[in-house]
Amino acid sequence: MAVPASSLAETVSRHNHYVEQKEDLEFGKSQVNLSHKLEIAPFWAVRVEMMVHETLGGLIVDPLCRVLTEDGLPIKGLYAAGSIIGNLHGDNRLGGNGISSAITLGKLAGQQAAAGTKA
Repeated sequence: MAVPASSLAETVSRHNHYVEQKEDLEFGKSQVNLSHKLEIAPFWAVRVEMMVHETLGGLIVDPLCRVLTEDGLPIKGLYAAGSIIGNLHGDNRLGGNGISSAITLGKLAGQQAAAGTKA
C-alpha cells in the first residue's frame, strides 16, 4: 500500500485512543467499531474501495408480483421479484439476506407469468 510505517503507527495510536475514549470525532466510528484496541503486532493493511454492489427497491408490485405504474396499475406482462422490489435488512445488509424472498417471490412471479395473468 506504500504507507510509511510511521503513518500506520500513528493511525493505530489514534485508533487506540478513540477506543479508550469510546468516541471517534475524526471519522465517526460507531461504538461497535471502537471495541478493540490494536495492540499486538504485526499489523496488516489492505486497500478497501467503496462501490455499489446492489441496489434495493425501486419497483412496486402487487400481491401477484406484477409491476405497477405510478398510478398503481399493473403493467401487462411485467413481473418482478427479489431485491429490485426491496427487502428488510435492518441496520446493515447481510449477505444472502434476500435469498428467501427472491426464491419465494420469484416462484410466484414465474407462476403468474406462465399462467398469463391478465393485467
